[in-house]
Amino acid sequence: MQTFIDPVQKHYETYPYPPRKPEDEKHRLIEGYPSHILEIDHYIFGGKIGQQKDIRILIAGGGTGDATIMLAQHLKDRNLTAEIIYLDQSQASLDIAKKRAEIRELTNIKFILNSLEKLPELNLGFFDYIDCCGVLHHLANPAEILMHLKKSLKQYGGIGLMVYGLIGRTGVYELQNALKRLVADQPMATQIDLAKRLLKQLPSTNWFIKNTIVKDHLQAGDSGLYDLLLHHRDQAYTTDQLAHLIDQTDLKIISFIEPWRYNPHYYISDGALLKQLDKLTYIERAALAEELAGNMKIHVCYITHKNNFPPIMNEINDNQAAPILRHRNGLELAKAVKGKDNIQITLDNLPIVFPIPRLSGPILNLIDGKNSLETIYNNLNKKQNLTWDVFKNEFHSLYRVFNAINQMFIYYPN
Repeated sequence: MQTFIDPVQKHYETYPYPPRKPEDEKHRLIEGYPSHILEIDHYIFGGKIGQQKDIRILIAGGGTGDATIMLAQHLKDRNLTAEIIYLDQSQASLDIAKKRAEIRELTNIKFILNSLEKLPELNLGFFDYIDCCGVLHHLANPAEILMHLKKSLKQYGGIGLMVYGLIGRTGVYELQNALKRLVADQPMATQIDLAKRLLKQLPSTNWFIKNTIVKDHLQAGDSGLYDLLLHHRDQAYTTDQLAHLIDQTDLKIISFIEPWRYNPHYYISDGALLKQLDKLTYIERAALAEELAGNMKIHVCYITHKNNFPPIMNEINDNQAAPILRHRNGLELAKAVKGKDNIQITLDNLPIVFPIPRLSGPILNLIDGKNSLETIYNNLNKKQNLTWDVFKNEFHSLYRVFNAINQMFIYYPN
């Protein structure tokens, strides 16, 4: 009797994705989202993850280990005690992730080889945080699996979710269908060879050729090409579809990442059009933003139980809260914005300009990940002679921009 092997499992046993070399851990840490510690702290724990004890984390579909390694290293660097459970059904992927952890001497990770479908049977307990990145869109039963995750989530916990974005991947699914017709009956290596041949033959009018924001087939070798164009099961989502999936499992969205991309105000400026936004819900606005931008190849969001209400971090009224930057220290950014009234970024081919307030440089100069808003104000007031209200308005104008681009967060140092 021949044993059935799930084609998705076979795929990741043969071509683990994303491709990673464990020895690279000696000289770099891959950081992304969801599951960056600053994001988790900001959106799930209200900036107070340092007050949590015995944090339990599930990496649901851990792959080759990016989220596992990043989060374990972040926790280690901050001397936070946590237990991380890595769960994946691919032995090849698990072996890579485990070796990466060994090289970094990360000892708080438990590696489990099993399927997410079996999560209820594993009796792993409840988790403060669950990472589910790049998984649901490859499952035959995403709603069922998301419900499994919900039932494993503590009352005040949260989930970091990433799924593929349908509109931003225009051309991918048409080419997937074409390749299914041509090569589905061939061995995996032959499929890759024939796919490469087809890519060289595509007409200039092909939508995949026109979509220059999708690059895995160019940047991630054969694993990237197979994952992008030859995947057995790949169901991307619009914002509306993702929101519906989350809602039907009795969960809710805390925030999309990066927040600005889901705000239609950044795409339109006509007053008559902006007036129409008033009638739209948060999800409807986010869906509109996706439809206008056309370049969201993934959707990342943080979600939680519908009856959980984590602190909303839009307006920071607690002077003991401390702003912290994702990558660069405040001194570097202060130099970069000196004399400027805006910052410019380009993301997935879209250039955009964000206005910044007059005191951006002086405020950034004092953001070191330790200084509270009160400390920043007191130091600034010695030179600027500011009232607290003026400072607060300047800070919030700066914070709204840098938080919107996923570069500034709030936490409590003590």
